[in-house]
Amino acid sequence: MRNIYLLRHAETDWNSEERLQGILDVPLNAAGVRQLRLLSRRLQKLRIGQIFTSPLVRARQTAAILASGRACRPCVHTDLREVHHGDWSGKTMKTIQRLYPSQVEAWRFEPEHLRIDGAERLQDVYVRAARFLRMLSATSLDQNVLVVGHGVTNSLILCAAAGAPFCEAGKFAQSNGSLAVICAHARTVHSIEGLEDEPSS
Repeated sequence: MRNIYLLRHAETDWNSEERLQGILDVPLNAAGVRQLRLLSRRLQKLRIGQIFTSPLVRARQTAAILASGRACRPCVHTDLREVHHGDWSGKTMKTIQRLYPSQVEAWRFEPEHLRIDGAERLQDVYVRAARFLRMLSATSLDQNVLVVGHGVTNSLILCAAAGAPFCEAGKFAQSNGSLAVICAHARTVHSIEGLEDEPSS
């Protein structure tokens, strides 16, 4: 395998509202589609052998747009789904900070102690993130791979690639439509690129 290009899905209305989506299905908005048009141009000359995507609609839309004109079609992989936020799902960060101040503190400073009713544990997301990387190493030989996922899950994939513990996920945060490049042989994060919207012409 050459490199893993790890992309966080493009923007949705809930992203712009700072509302947690988790496993809830929310489609891309117009700004997200513009992000992908810019990214698609930047990736035109990059040879991609395989594309993997989360099963959630915002990731599948992102992968489908980037796969246009390529020979490979996106393959859905359930290990790439976003963390289930439980009781936080569908709420804005402002509301979460008001209702769950102690849990928000744990999220920021002690994620290993975070417990949210009905939510998936970060430790468990880390396990499936590492499992996905092992699968790529075993099957995706001598080709670049594009992976489309989500904020929390992608940060934990990057943790696993760098050999960092899951509690350091905050160091690997990605904005919508930004790309991290994992050097497959070294299993290190090569670069993280934030993509800005171009002004419409």
